[in-house]
Amino acid sequence: MADPITFISISLDQALIVVEAARAHAERIGVPSFIIVVDVHGTEKASLRMDDNGEASPRLAPQKARTAVSFKTPTDELGTEVANDPAVVASITSAGFSLLGGGVPLVLNGAVVGAIGSGGGDPNQDVEVAQAGADALQ
Repeated sequence: MADPITFISISLDQALIVVEAARAHAERIGVPSFIIVVDVHGTEKASLRMDDNGEASPRLAPQKARTAVSFKTPTDELGTEVANDPAVVASITSAGFSLLGGGVPLVLNGAVVGAIGSGGGDPNQDVEVAQAGADALQ
């Protein structure tokens, strides 16, 4: 019988550090954001919704995070890679994934351990907020 597979995933303490760093950056740039961290399986680990955040963000940011962890690629980069292939775009988005900027994989010691999703600003601001959170994971 084969040995079971072990997954390395983000801890709650790490997820809270990531969320707080993203929130601090969102406040600095004046973007009320919904920020979510998912574990290696795409399940929510931590999230927060800043005051004055819009109604779409709590639906879009989790999709961004799950996409980033599933594809192990930032969502804005994935969107750019497939932009000229409508069939691929359709298959990715119809499966519930997002090609909007703001999803970033969380990497620790070379392994993807989760992802962060951010929504509330324009796509560049969402990328910036998510990346600030990702950069806090050391």
